[in-house]
Amino acid sequence: MKRVKKYAAAFLGIWMTASGFYLPVQADTTMVEDVVPAAETEAMDTAELADLLTGQYGAASVQYALLHEGEIVGSGSSGVYSRTENRALTKENMYGIGSVSKMYTVAAAMKLAEQGKIRLEEPVFTYLPEFEMADERYKKITVQMLMNHSSGLAGTSYGNSFLFGDADSYAHDHLLEHLKNQRLKAEPGEIAVYCNDGFTLLELVVEKVSGMSLTAFLQETFFAPAGLMASKTPQDSFDRSLLAKTYLPLFSQETPEDTVGIIGTGGIYSSAEDLCRFGEILVGDQPEILSKESALRMMEPEYKNGIWPENAENNSIAYGLGWDTVSLYPFAEAGIKALNKGGDTMLYHGSLVVLPEYHITAAVLSSGGSSLFDTMLAVKMIEQYMLQEGLLDAPLPAATITPVQKQPMPEEFKEYSGVYGAAGNTIQVIVDNDELRVPPAGEGVPEQIFVYAGDAKFQTPDGSVILSFETKENGHTYLLMDSYIQIPGFGMTRSFSYNAQRVEANPLSEEVLSVWQERNGKNYFLLNEKYTSQLMVLMASQKMTVDTENGYAMGCKIIDGDQAVNVMQIPMSNGRDTFDLQFEKEEGKEYLYTRDMTLISEDGILPIYDGMDGICTIQADGYTRWYKVPEGEGTKQMKVSAPQKTAIFIYDDKNNCVVNSVITGTDTFTLPMNGKIAFSGAVGDVFEISVYDAAEES
Repeated sequence: MKRVKKYAAAFLGIWMTASGFYLPVQADTTMVEDVVPAAETEAMDTAELADLLTGQYGAASVQYALLHEGEIVGSGSSGVYSRTENRALTKENMYGIGSVSKMYTVAAAMKLAEQGKIRLEEPVFTYLPEFEMADERYKKITVQMLMNHSSGLAGTSYGNSFLFGDADSYAHDHLLEHLKNQRLKAEPGEIAVYCNDGFTLLELVVEKVSGMSLTAFLQETFFAPAGLMASKTPQDSFDRSLLAKTYLPLFSQETPEDTVGIIGTGGIYSSAEDLCRFGEILVGDQPEILSKESALRMMEPEYKNGIWPENAENNSIAYGLGWDTVSLYPFAEAGIKALNKGGDTMLYHGSLVVLPEYHITAAVLSSGGSSLFDTMLAVKMIEQYMLQEGLLDAPLPAATITPVQKQPMPEEFKEYSGVYGAAGNTIQVIVDNDELRVPPAGEGVPEQIFVYAGDAKFQTPDGSVILSFETKENGHTYLLMDSYIQIPGFGMTRSFSYNAQRVEANPLSEEVLSVWQERNGKNYFLLNEKYTSQLMVLMASQKMTVDTENGYAMGCKIIDGDQAVNVMQIPMSNGRDTFDLQFEKEEGKEYLYTRDMTLISEDGILPIYDGMDGICTIQADGYTRWYKVPEGEGTKQMKVSAPQKTAIFIYDDKNNCVVNSVITGTDTFTLPMNGKIAFSGAVGDVFEISVYDAAEES
């Protein structure tokens, strides 16, 4: 039985994050070798597979539904509504659907196009005159480019987007402000690379043209006419107890509700049955709501319009308008058109799979887990139903993976040795001795070796991952990865994508090199997130990694002692969410500005007051106040008297958040040795702090 592998994001792991939200600024350097369920890979029905997700694959709960020709023909759930309440899951329970929300925004824009209010080929600034950037090419960005990920925008403005129980629209309201000083990473229309900001910008277009909020427009145009009673946004008034509860690994308590402020990008809630019915709308099966012409336009293979690898159909990434793929594996292997959109927030996950020619729609939603597993459950659910109903004569075909033998490599392939990068990292690729090797990429990530297998391809010895090189018309050479992953119980999935881009070595002067060497390995901590921020729990710190040998930091090309800029132009997914790095010093403290985030170096964090009368005040800049746990022997305790709408965060010596007062509701904390503390609130908020030895208190 094959084991599920999640390769390091530094090289081969992006297939796990091809849809939804991905935070490359916090590079994943974990190698997970074993996710081996107790069940073997014999055929299981939908209920058993859902139980596998909650029993072995990390989901707290799963909800699923299958629709055929307008009727729900299967619906169910697994797991628990809540780990503390004796309450069963029902089909009325709702989940955040993450980036599946993008399909609602596209549908809204297509509806306005039907009404003659939007033209897809028209520049965005036609509808949003206030939209401008520090790159004149922004005037070439069309509405269509927002929908097919080819706008050239950097990726995602994450600041205050993901919140706990807080429907603040800050991220939506300030997008244009953040874009104003940004430059594009590619010529509009040249490459299609996953882009969240494009859909928040599309949301703004819909709102400007319609004169309504996206929430109101969706309710009036889609939800009410289709009877979608379980489809809501954080701005709606509804019974929040219907939302399935969510959890974080280091917390025993359930979290407050998951609220995503960029609604058109990832903030909608739904049930699996409602999502199935919306899937009908998306493929034109309810033409009185959305025309068949609009639906067909959304299914077109938009990915073929720009730089794209050859023979990349039948893949998890093959963009339509909004769709992650209009050619989903393994249905495309059988000549069946299948569409997929996956979505991941920090807490919820989901997938929508539609077979338009068969009028079949499947939706899987989960608290915990991942959209990848949700998609695979949806695929299995559809396959089993089609076999049962005689719509398939045999199970869907699966690729045959066989071990490979090393072959003699042409001498010219050695020229591919060099530095390659993606958003967030660079790697050294060594091609010689009939092998392609990638040195270890950090703790727990061993050297990766691919043998030359002939036909200009390098493969893992088991044959499951194939690497090759392509030089495209934009002059860039890309490392292409074609991988087949066998997931026990669910079968096989395929990811075919550009994994990295070759970059030139960037020699640094001794003076500049010295500055960046000093930063290498340092941690920087978020300052400008709200007290309800999920990022403060999940990625409050960023460890700076600098490739001093080649002149790159976090995948950005170093320009001088204080600046590094993105040079990655990678289609598909590995080039998503690019950023620049800008450092400034103020009163002896170093600050990092990247995307819409402000961070402070660990050197600028002082020990917290060690006494009974300390206070902490949020200053005029509104920044989170960070402190180190006081040095000394013995366990420290801290008691805090804080205003409403504030938060205290406690981090261990590895910078993992272990306490968040918004989740725990406590005011007394045990401080971990060598840990950190953060206080977040509004300007002028005062925290009264007592820090003492636990032994003395007892």
